[in-house]
Amino acid sequence: MVPSDCDDLPFTLPKWLPLETLVSPILGKQESPVGLWATISGRFLSKAGCRRSSVDTPVKDPIPVAAVPGCARSTPALLLAMLQVSKHVSDLIFSPASYPHVEVSGKLVPVKIPESWVLTAEDTRRIAEELMGGNKEAANALQLQGSCDISYSVPGAARFRVNIFLQRGSHAIVMRAIPRGIPSFDDLKLPPQLAEIAALKSGLVLVTGPTGSGKSSTMAAILDRINETHAYHIITIEDPLEFMHRHKKSIIHQRELHSDTPSFALALRAAHRDRFGGS
Repeated sequence: MVPSDCDDLPFTLPKWLPLETLVSPILGKQESPVGLWATISGRFLSKAGCRRSSVDTPVKDPIPVAAVPGCARSTPALLLAMLQVSKHVSDLIFSPASYPHVEVSGKLVPVKIPESWVLTAEDTRRIAEELMGGNKEAANALQLQGSCDISYSVPGAARFRVNIFLQRGSHAIVMRAIPRGIPSFDDLKLPPQLAEIAALKSGLVLVTGPTGSGKSSTMAAILDRINETHAYHIITIEDPLEFMHRHKKSIIHQRELHSDTPSFALALRAAHRDRFGGS
């Protein structure tokens, strides 16, 4: 499955390339794919996903968290304070006229920061701008399309996949917390047959499934297995950048859409030139 902005690819995959398809047993509603493409020694991997599904109704009483210096107006401090609610926080949600919320084991929980701060439209706009920083592509997408996807990190502490969107004329934000470490096959309890993907010499591998089914984690585990066992040059193209890989036996370069490259097609063209040469 190829992202919609890559219809005009810089090359044609030969018909003889083997195709390995991993399909989740619950596909859900098909949406425009977003995610990660990687080229590794002539092998192409893609993650295709679906939009976020609805979440459970929030509980009534906010959970107080320990005071963090500067929490009231410091976005990084606020994020870290929200993560203190539970070891199982998966999402952080910001909406006007509401407390900041976290999602814990599928349930939304309002978080009461020290002075019981209920967010205003100006607050969510300011937080959104801080998260985007100087990312002009994301700001343009938000203005023209009503939403944008970025990554955000608190150095040395936390990393997030972020969706900012407009609703009723104001900004709303959903942040998915990304584990700091790269998950292993054992951590994810993946079937051992998936390890065979790391040994493929060429072809196209599709990792598909609905939101929350583990596509990003699975891709990270596969890339880490290749990184540990093969001396390759690995290039990923991600929207947004999620798990941070280090050089191991392989050299791995990670490119984020809009931050490092304007489009999937241009990034794939550059990766194709790097692997195969030519123009």
